[in-house]
Amino acid sequence: MEPHVMAGQLLHKSECLKTVNISGLANALWVNLTSAAPFKALLSFMDFDPRSTGLSDKLTGLPDELLAYIIGGMPLRTLFSLRNISKRFYRFLDDVTVWQKALSSTLGIPRSSVETILLGSSPGEVRQRAMRVLLVNEQWHRPQRYPRRIRTYRWLNLRDVQILPGGDWLVCLSTDGTLQLRRADRALSTEFTIPEAVDMSGFTTSSTSVNPHGSFYVLFHCTQRLYIYEVYVVPEPIMRLVVVTVRRDLGPEATILRNASIAGNIVGFDCFWAGRNLLCLRTVRPNSDGKHEQIAFLYNMANCTIHILSRRIVIVCDASSIEVHKVPELRPMSSVTDLQIVESEIILKQNLQIVTPGTLTGSPAVWDSFDGGHIGPLIMIGPGVLHIVLPSSDLESYGFRAFRVPEILAPFPTSGTRYALCPQLEPGRGLVFWTVKYPVVLPFGGDDDPRSFEVEPDYVPVGRFVVDEIKHMAVVATRMDDWTGRACIILEDGPNSRSLGVLDVV
Repeated sequence: MEPHVMAGQLLHKSECLKTVNISGLANALWVNLTSAAPFKALLSFMDFDPRSTGLSDKLTGLPDELLAYIIGGMPLRTLFSLRNISKRFYRFLDDVTVWQKALSSTLGIPRSSVETILLGSSPGEVRQRAMRVLLVNEQWHRPQRYPRRIRTYRWLNLRDVQILPGGDWLVCLSTDGTLQLRRADRALSTEFTIPEAVDMSGFTTSSTSVNPHGSFYVLFHCTQRLYIYEVYVVPEPIMRLVVVTVRRDLGPEATILRNASIAGNIVGFDCFWAGRNLLCLRTVRPNSDGKHEQIAFLYNMANCTIHILSRRIVIVCDASSIEVHKVPELRPMSSVTDLQIVESEIILKQNLQIVTPGTLTGSPAVWDSFDGGHIGPLIMIGPGVLHIVLPSSDLESYGFRAFRVPEILAPFPTSGTRYALCPQLEPGRGLVFWTVKYPVVLPFGGDDDPRSFEVEPDYVPVGRFVVDEIKHMAVVATRMDDWTGRACIILEDGPNSRSLGVLDVV
């Protein structure tokens, strides 16, 4: 049966729906439709333009509760089409919660993160952001000769930059440790500054995460210290230091801090400790008694990336294998030097199907709440390969898919939740940017077993472009934003020539 015919028959009974429990019926319809074939058919129906299918009249005849339920599950493209059909649809689609739900689905992030990023936005601004997200989703992987826009700024003492989710704000770190919060406008307006915010000796990299309490965390990783700053952009821009972790707090057995990651209320970091590899998990915010909580364990892998999936589950991954460790509950710290080392349970140890010669870059962890856990797939991308790791809802079992992506040569691709940007120097072309769109994991059965899952499409879509103004330069660092398709690139054109490039890919 054609998708629109099936949907039409369901909607044809709208008069009868007025006499039954709408929410119960809506849930029953949803359960019955989520088997593989009908669900795909319904999604196909949702992607039709309602003005051309002749179904708008049937949708209009539905009771408010059921109509709101159906509209709430529709993709962004369909919402924009529905908004112009009638005053009733216009009214429904003036509700920002509908757009928040669609943005959550498109970007693969929880509603709480969407609400944080949209904090203070009017309904019109929310729709503008939704349109930008839609365009990025549809055009990111398409081959193009030029990006939409490139702006470059000479900035000799720029050391690092982070673009906050939403694409409107930059956190910039100078070589003297000065931290600046700037708008991503043409003037790069400075809104907040902290002098000597970071001890730059041994600085390596930074990362960000979204805090459902209406702020962002920015982690700065140095070999001797970790700094976590909390950033607010509404009601007024401000940054404040919330955590400093010092290597010597781990005892004389600890050497340099090697890797670090932040997700939810947990920061994870590792070091070489007494001849072994030690990984610590610590809370960012203290508990109700005012104490931070921590736990540490020893493991055998080295030169790993760290992915924190919950307070008790952490993934360590190198270029050839992956381990999933489960630890006991975090324990309150009596002092900053209170190092509590426990035995971890390795619930999974797996060799990756395709081994890369370089380092794997992971997509950011996506937590359903501040003290909750990761939801959805993890993406790991490196030279020539893309891995999809899909945890079950209890984070106890895992499915894997691997794809060869021979076009990607970059040693450190920049990875978001839905896309990657890979700048690389190619012979005869100079600096080339490859765009990667991740395959979408399709819904699977109710047994919550992710070991065999399907993706759409069953390959990795890629595109590329060259920016003539900067193709002769070398890339020092790259950050990107899934919402806007905006990238920030630190570029070098010689030993004493450094620039910041703000690139709108779509």
